[in-house]
Amino acid sequence: ISLIIFNRSHFHILTIDLYFDEYLEVGTLLYLDGKDVEVTSIENNEGNRCYECPVIDIKTIWAKSLDTPARIGLSIDNHGTVLSHKIEIEREFTFAIDDVGEVNGLKFRIYAFKTLERNMRTGFAYAKVIKRVYGRLLPRNDKSKVKYDLSEYVIKTKIKKKDIIKI
Repeated sequence: ISLIIFNRSHFHILTIDLYFDEYLEVGTLLYLDGKDVEVTSIENNEGNRCYECPVIDIKTIWAKSLDTPARIGLSIDNHGTVLSHKIEIEREFTFAIDDVGEVNGLKFRIYAFKTLERNMRTGFAYAKVIKRVYGRLLPRNDKSKVKYDLSEYVIKTKIKKKDIIKI
């Protein structure tokens, strides 16, 4: 069976042997050559994508490497101007609503996350399931204690201003 493993900007194609009397489903963890990968998609012999499939009917398996850091978005709202960052951080790093973070000297408070399954406005989540963290910029004189500085994890930054329509 062909296995395509995506790792950020490149991929590896391998051939693997699995027991033909088993089922495989999206989300299954496989351990290959000392590395963990997670099945993200399955193509059956008819060329259709499916959530689960008997191994005997599988043509190709797509997976992502779990040995790389999680890449997530961080949007910090400053009254209509959004500072958007891409960060790469340990997969087990925990973010919580109301935590105070810092990026490049700017403090922000987290008010929401978008995860793989839903949007959250309470609780916490691991970086491995978060797509984007939303925060609001705090004033420079704010005395809130910073829980974590994410500056070293930033790989890309954009500044986006909201469009203002005057009538």
